Amino acid sequence: MPTLASTGCARRPRNHAAAANPGFLRRFQRGFEARFEKVRDRYRSYLTTVLEHRAAFVALFLGAALASMLIYPFLGRKLLPDVDAGQIKLHIRGQTGLRVEDTAALVDHIEAAVARGDPRERDRQHGRNVGLPVSAINMTYANSGTFGSSDADILVALKPDHAPTAGYLRQLRARLPQEFSGTVFGFLPADIVSQILNFGVPAPIDIQISGSSPQNHDIANALVASLRQVPGLVDLRLGEVFNQPELRVATDRSRAQQLGISQHDIANTCS
Repeated sequence: MPTLASTGCARRPRNHAAAANPGFLRRFQRGFEARFEKVRDRYRSYLTTVLEHRAAFVALFLGAALASMLIYPFLGRKLLPDVDAGQIKLHIRGQTGLRVEDTAALVDHIEAAVARGDPRERDRQHGRNVGLPVSAINMTYANSGTFGSSDADILVALKPDHAPTAGYLRQLRARLPQEFSGTVFGFLPADIVSQILNFGVPAPIDIQISGSSPQNHDIANALVASLRQVPGLVDLRLGEVFNQPELRVATDRSRAQQLGISQHDIANTCS
């Protein structure tokens, strides 16, 4: 009977050149596995040492945890840290009813006082906005709470190598009210980060009293007086002006008509 011979699959010859020169992925895998084995062996040795000295490790860990409590007095209370952008925005409010040219003169004196506080102040850049803007569009993009011609903003850009801005603010808060009595000062958020965190209002804490009662002004003054006792609050002030001077003119329309004077002419003359 004829015999049947089984035939197997022919093996392909090994590519010795590919084995001698592995690709990038193979070299990366081999290097990763070698480093991983070193890390695992090192971790195993550390873990063995810890398990052999349990009492010393527990004492050392508890000591480090207790020592970390020493930094508690230096921890801040803010949700987000301050951003020192080297910018200062000072809002001033002179006596109510002050004319815009008098407010501009007051701003000149305040800028000179700020420059006297630091000899490097003359190397800084200043900008100012005095009184109410001409267009209401400018009020839309402003967050300083300007209400009249006695309001003004002073913008200060510090040098690149300036000292911490918070130090300048503390000095100005202590010195300016003493030199300019009757003027209200407030340091508003100057950088874009602080303005966003304030949600567009002039201060991080904004309290509003609404209603038609004439006692709202007295309530607001009493609230400001009580808030002055809260540590950490600075630049407390009322946003609105309640003592704006007014000029009331009674016109005899018949006599004015005989003289050829209109109510529009009278209003423009009085203003």
